[in-house]
Amino acid sequence: MTSTVVLLVEAVAGAFACHVWRESLESIGRPQSVLGLFLLALSAPFVVALVAIAALVVSAVVVAPLLAGAGWLGRRCSGREAWWWVPVSAAAVTAVAVAAGGLAGKPGHGAATAVWGVGTVVLAVPALIARGLLLPGRPRLSDRSVVGALALWGTLAVVTAWAVAGAVLEAGVAYEPPRLDEARVAGTWSDGRGGTLTFGADGRATAHRVEVHAFTGDVEPVVRRCTGTGTWWYRSGDEPWSQSVHVAVEGCALEPRGVYGSPEHPKIFVYAGDPDVADVYVLRKTDGRRGRVTGAAAGAVAGTVRSGSEPPVERVAPFPPSAAAAVALALVGGGSGGVVAGGTGPGPRGVAAGGAGGGAVPGRSRGGRG
Repeated sequence: MTSTVVLLVEAVAGAFACHVWRESLESIGRPQSVLGLFLLALSAPFVVALVAIAALVVSAVVVAPLLAGAGWLGRRCSGREAWWWVPVSAAAVTAVAVAAGGLAGKPGHGAATAVWGVGTVVLAVPALIARGLLLPGRPRLSDRSVVGALALWGTLAVVTAWAVAGAVLEAGVAYEPPRLDEARVAGTWSDGRGGTLTFGADGRATAHRVEVHAFTGDVEPVVRRCTGTGTWWYRSGDEPWSQSVHVAVEGCALEPRGVYGSPEHPKIFVYAGDPDVADVYVLRKTDGRRGRVTGAAAGAVAGTVRSGSEPPVERVAPFPPSAAAAVALALVGGGSGGVVAGGTGPGPRGVAAGGAGGGAVPGRSRGGRG
């Protein structure tokens, strides 16, 4: 029971940490920040039973054998049991799991190392606590005392994790789009496949094979390329999330573009499909030489462009607050929550899932950022 409760506490604290991490990632959706923590807390009663069952299974199938194996290794290798055999055994078990997962998903070295480290801690902590209660010569505690201690320290740990997560978010770690102005917008923006929008300093706009997505009610929009000249203007809005770039080109129904990216590599986007699915058509600022995308963003274009004649879009997988159960289950299992389809590199929740909401582009209903 001890290891099960510890795993449950780890899952809840891990969900808070995962929320903070996700809020720091580049996204097209406005962060929920501290509100998201409240939503996670509200969803807890609906998922705690499911997570508790998963924690019970992990405790019986993984933690208990791990603790027994650590004791056997200590007696076999050094003649006595020692506490440090527990994290060593946990590291070995997690390494096998990460290696098996790597054969299927081929994650990067950084991601695999992070999962291995988190998994080792997730398994070692409950095993060490359970070992401390089972040491020979230690006074036996009654079931009531054990339950009381677990409830007290578990509640304290959860509340502390929630408070720390809220303080970190209030400190300003949540992602915010770069603030642009007319001077920064002026120039050429490319989709990486021959489509460009050029904004002149005099307010003139030139579109060359820019994709226009017409929504007919089908799952996939009708896509055509647009070429022409017109005008553009920038609206700063009251905050970075409400800024937008407007383009008027004769014969082209170009919607206002929202802004995201980083100060070094800004991007403008428009929805290219169902906003709830969050396919976005992205243009990146080029260096002015043959429409080449600057810096590391070039790799991101190659990683997010679809093959054939399909639109070069980036997909941001939805991750609503109610998905706290999935996060908790993944953390209990020593895995990584928030695996997302879509782009590579520092893309919009193509790295980590997120809702398609709160952006600056009007005209479509969008949900909040999960």
